Amino acid sequence: MTGNQVVHSSADDLEGLGRVDPVATVRAAAAIAQWYGGCEGAVGQVERALAERGVGTPDVGGRHSTGEMVDALLETPGSPKPLRDDPPP
Repeated sequence: MTGNQVVHSSADDLEGLGRVDPVATVRAAAAIAQWYGGCEGAVGQVERALAERGVGTPDVGGRHSTGEMVDALLETPGSPKPLRDDPPP
């Protein structure tokens, strides 16, 4: 038996500033997708994307915002494409 919990905290003082590092959440989601969702290579893809893009938030010595981090991960060549092009209802 196993349990999973995405890393989280309440950072109300940082809301809307683009200064929250999303990497822990993205890594946890990739691990869950790989281990339980059959998305082989999801963890490696995230790690390669982070390394290739060279992005980081200021708390880890980088200069990128939360949105820029997410954009860099989504724009990585070889990233899976969304299942749907249209937004959910």
